[in-house]
Amino acid sequence: MSLEADLLGGSISELVKEEGNIVGQPGGGPLATKVQKIGQQRFIAATQGTADAAGTVTLAFGAPSVGYAWLIERLAVIGDGAATFYVNSVDDVNIVDYTPSATLDIADESSPIYVPGGQFFICVFSGAAVGTVCTARMQAELVADTV
Repeated sequence: MSLEADLLGGSISELVKEEGNIVGQPGGGPLATKVQKIGQQRFIAATQGTADAAGTVTLAFGAPSVGYAWLIERLAVIGDGAATFYVNSVDDVNIVDYTPSATLDIADESSPIYVPGGQFFICVFSGAAVGTVCTARMQAELVADTV
């Protein structure tokens, strides 16, 4: 399996691949999802969507394959409202980061966010103006999951 497939939890067959970049899901999903390798173990992933009538956008980065983990080192958001990041599911007990100002914010994690294999990394924008395009980007390291 390729590194890109590992990064996306082995679901690369569900995505449209164009010149080495993941650009979207057939039949809907995020407006754009891109994975870029940085060296052997580091990568950048970004995803975006449009705020619905409730002012909410839920963006899923996917999940690392079982046996691997992501150590998220840097997050960036641009859009509107607030942005909350979750590991596994959108539930208060799974919050790992938050910004009340998602118009343009960057977080350098002093202690990387750990995303174990098989668990999704999710960003939820709330309070955004209807129709606003919201984008979340992460820089992470793919590691063998020893936990």
